Parts: sequence; C-alpha cells; structure tokens
Amino acid sequence: MSTNLSSIILVVDDEKDTLDLLTLLLTGENYQVLTASDVKEATSILINRYNNQELLPDLILLDIKMPGINGYDFCEFIKERVSFSKIPVVFISALTFKKDIERGLKCGALDFVKKPWSSNEELINRIKRILSFQPVSSHI
Repeated sequence: MSTNLSSIILVVDDEKDTLDLLTLLLTGENYQVLTASDVKEATSILINRYNNQELLPDLILLDIKMPGINGYDFCEFIKERVSFSKIPVVFISALTFKKDIERGLKCGALDFVKKPWSSNEELINRIKRILSFQPVSSHI
C-alpha cells in the first residue's frame, strides 16, 4: 500500500456502483476521493473548492455518457479555464470505439480507460503514473 494521502481525486460517474467501487479502490490506496454523480455536481465541487481556496483535485476520473452534460463537454470546460486547466483528466468509459477515444484525447484527457477496466492494479498504476508528473494539490 502506498502513501498518497495528499493526492485528491475527483470521480465523476452517474453509476453509483462505479462511484462506490472507485472510492473503495482509491481510498484503499490512501487517496482522498471526492465524488460527483453528474457534471453539474462536479462543476460545483470545483468552483466551491476554488472560491474557498481549498485544494483542487490532482486528477479527475470522468465518465463520458451521463445525463445532462456529457464528459467530453465537461473536459473541454475544465481545459478552457485557467483555474482548472492543469488538472489532468482520465476518461473511464464503456464507450470504447476508436472515435470515442480519439474525441476524449482531443478534448484534453491524458488517458482513456475502458470500462470495465482490465484490472485494479493496472488502473492504479495508470493513476500513479499520471500523478507522478503533477504537483500535488497545488492548483489554487
């Protein structure tokens, strides 16, 4: 088990089972986990943390297909705002056609994980790799 307690990960997914599974997996690796069941809630979390000068997430794990605003649009929203643009985004989605992956990467995501992911270890290793290139919680 690693010591990543200072790393904050925002998980955005409309499926409660996925939110619960990722929360359990990430907290087991000592990450701080914030969850949102839709883009509106995720946007509120980011804006409130920014306005209150709280630490922003070090990483966002984002589903694509959600009610209301989709993950692509949210990723573009994040990348277009100076306050949030440095937060890396990883799509975790069941949409796995080449065009879906390309669109996700084009709108600013650093990685694309197919849902269901092949193994928890692979997912954690991808997260660790991305976080190793990012300053921890310094996005304020």
